[in-house]
Amino acid sequence: GAVEACERAAGLAERMGAIKAVKLAVAGAFHSQFMSPAADAVADALKNTRLGNPQCKVMANINAEYYGSKNEISQGLVKQLTSPILWQKCCENMIADGIDVFIEIGPGRVLTGLMKRINRKQKIENISTIGNIETISKN
Repeated sequence: GAVEACERAAGLAERMGAIKAVKLAVAGAFHSQFMSPAADAVADALKNTRLGNPQCKVMANINAEYYGSKNEISQGLVKQLTSPILWQKCCENMIADGIDVFIEIGPGRVLTGLMKRINRKQKIENISTIGNIETISKN
């Protein structure tokens, strides 16, 4: 949210007995209405982008359902910028559908940690370096 509103909320939470309010270090107000200008820009860009229907299952994080068409993908990409995402529900649905290996690609291990909280038994690979790719491809 807005910095001032977050500061007021943190103060109120502490006055009501919260032990501590922590400001999250994030790069942007993703998945909130603050991203509306970006969503408009993405919608415009997608109008001139050729997309095909999915060739494999791709789950939308806005409703934890699989995309069925290129139109659903375009709409979902725009909507996810301003909508809450259903990360846990997506993971639970994929596990229920028999997905048994998850791979996090990119720096850090945030999503790996989140998956461990959802289901500690899931196999999770993390690719954050070229070396990681080489190690996983040997497995």
